Amino acid sequence: MRFLPIFSIAYLSNPSLSVPDDDDDDFTEQQQHRRLDSLSTVQTLSSIAQKILRLPDPNVTFSTHGGFDASLGFGFDPKTNDYKLVRVVTLVDALHLRKDRPKVEVYSLSTDKWRMVKASLVPRCVIDGRAPQAFVNGALHWRVFTRADDFSFHHFVLVFDLGDEVFRKMQLPELPAYTRERMRLCSPISTYGNSIAFFHQDYNSHCLNIWVMKQYGIVSSWTKALSLTMTSQDGFLSRDYIRRAVGFTRSGKIVWEMGAGHLVSQDLETKETKDLGIIGYKYNFVGAYVESLILLDKAANGVVAY
Repeated sequence: MRFLPIFSIAYLSNPSLSVPDDDDDDFTEQQQHRRLDSLSTVQTLSSIAQKILRLPDPNVTFSTHGGFDASLGFGFDPKTNDYKLVRVVTLVDALHLRKDRPKVEVYSLSTDKWRMVKASLVPRCVIDGRAPQAFVNGALHWRVFTRADDFSFHHFVLVFDLGDEVFRKMQLPELPAYTRERMRLCSPISTYGNSIAFFHQDYNSHCLNIWVMKQYGIVSSWTKALSLTMTSQDGFLSRDYIRRAVGFTRSGKIVWEMGAGHLVSQDLETKETKDLGIIGYKYNFVGAYVESLILLDKAANGVVAY
């Protein structure tokens, strides 16, 4: 028998939709998260095994900490042969941009428990809303920002190694000076083969710049692979207007969200495009899955067949 690992993560009050691409072992996930005024159940889904695992309540909730934004990251840890879900939480009711550190907790499939990461191990930073993450080389990557004493903003990549469970920082490519004055860039991180890509929507020049890190971890290897003009036709958003880049598939195709909201994949070399038949949403991201024999039964108490 063949089973897929857990590959869809959702808040039960706003389930996700994942649709496999015919050409790639990737899926585009439509996440419809909202700021939680009360705790919603987090669940994971294995569609081939047709089972849903309802996770225990996390440690950081509205009742314990007040209003928050949370971003989820998921991946496999080969050191412990375990799947882990990482929850990075920004508390928003009393946010201090220069001093605060996000609350981070890790769920382990093998133990079926959440545990907090020691606060001193978490760098001072803020995740932009429910920013998508990229899982590459055994680590999760988020674009985050921090505020300096001169009140300027510094944007960088926050990296969390699933095996050692430690954080490190990675520099982004050199950005225009105005970005130091902006808290939010609307510029996500994506996987790019065994490395990462950065989609910078430059609203000053009305360009969408696609940066790829040719050699993982080597800051000098950031290369601008593509630059597109982000303008509408005759002042209106046409169906073929590229609204934003969503991510790269494993085969190297890029997924665009078009003016009408539909998602299209494109081969950057041949320029061939394919309509994926999915309507986009603000929190879309592209991820990949790998076949596995891991079953949700490892945490059997919360497993529900469907």
